[in-house]
Amino acid sequence: MTTYVPGTSHIIKPVFSAIKLSKLNLVYRPQLFWEITSSLYVSKKMKEAMVSENLSGVGFEPVLVV
Repeated sequence: MTTYVPGTSHIIKPVFSAIKLSKLNLVYRPQLFWEITSSLYVSKKMKEAMVSENLSGVGFEPVLVV
């Protein structure tokens, strides 16, 4: 169900499996030409912890988990 840029492996809209992620709090997608990934996905539990600690410089966007 993940949407890609046609003809590439570049993700437009990620969709995750709840079963596969059930025990994970952080997931990243390696970048081909960057040493530091720009795509980090965190669990709701980790997001809440980050917000409660007033972590700055981080933005959150929802992703679909099925």
